[in-house]
Amino acid sequence: MRIDTQEEFERAHERLRRRDSDALGAFLMSLAVDSGPVGEQVRTFIVGDDVAETVESVRQRIKGLVIPSDYEHRHSLGREMGVSLDFIVDSVERWVLPVDAKAAFGLLVALFEADGVAMENCREHDWEVA
Repeated sequence: MRIDTQEEFERAHERLRRRDSDALGAFLMSLAVDSGPVGEQVRTFIVGDDVAETVESVRQRIKGLVIPSDYEHRHSLGREMGVSLDFIVDSVERWVLPVDAKAAFGLLVALFEADGVAMENCREHDWEVA
């Protein structure tokens, strides 16, 4: 299934609404154990009903952007950097900003402060990150 248009998005959303909550929860948990940006986004979603936990989750993800790593890890990290940054901004917009604008601003400041190292870690994937 592709989701390239608004109609396809709405059709997919309707299909998911028909699934029971246990099936959706199990699916989300299967994604939550992923060590990459998707897992991070799902784990932030899980705590999204508590602004303090959400802020801490996003803060940890931002800190993860600046962890130095060896070449091979940095190379694979580069492919994920754009996705990670996108998900972090999405988390701030969806779960923090509507509840605590000051905390959202603080997270965005931390993200901007980490962008230099993020760009350095992205290697040849700088277009996606930019």
